Amino acid sequence: MNTIINWDDGTNDTICLTYNDNVENQNVSVSSEPNNTIQARSKTVTFQTITGGVATQQLDIEQQSRERSYSQGYGAAYK
Repeated sequence: MNTIINWDDGTNDTICLTYNDNVENQNVSVSSEPNNTIQARSKTVTFQTITGGVATQQLDIEQQSRERSYSQGYGAAYK
């Protein structure tokens, strides 16, 4: 199963959460497009269970900005 969430950072980039439908044990995989902006970005996702009462857990997702910047004025890449 997949859930797609927007980063809400002014780009069209998304976060994809991939998980199974096993109510006893969950593994969640997080993926996203590369962050090509100059700003790091973060998002908090809240998981909620309804088995045996309501319980919530939060997952903080952080993605650093691009590793390289490019100066058009000098035509040089900086790391």
